[in-house]
Amino acid sequence: MGGTKIERSNSIAQSIELEAEITSNIPLKEVRLELVSGGDTKTKPITLGKDEFTKSVKQKITLQDGENIIRLIAVNNKGGEVAVCAPY
Repeated sequence: MGGTKIERSNSIAQSIELEAEITSNIPLKEVRLELVSGGDTKTKPITLGKDEFTKSVKQKITLQDGENIIRLIAVNNKGGEVAVCAPY
């Protein structure tokens, strides 16, 4: 699984379209999308099939007023975890 990449964007948009491709050498155990805004965290689990090594994610995200932090987290069957964060 890849490393962590952090990007920052100032936007007046009320929603964004997230597109990501997750690839692992070890089967994926869990993938989840998190939106942190105003101290609240909303989590959406991404459905995985058995022994999936690759997962495409396409999700429209409605942004809240103020800073929003979007995290995409992938965990493999051996417990390896990678998170990609993007503040908006």
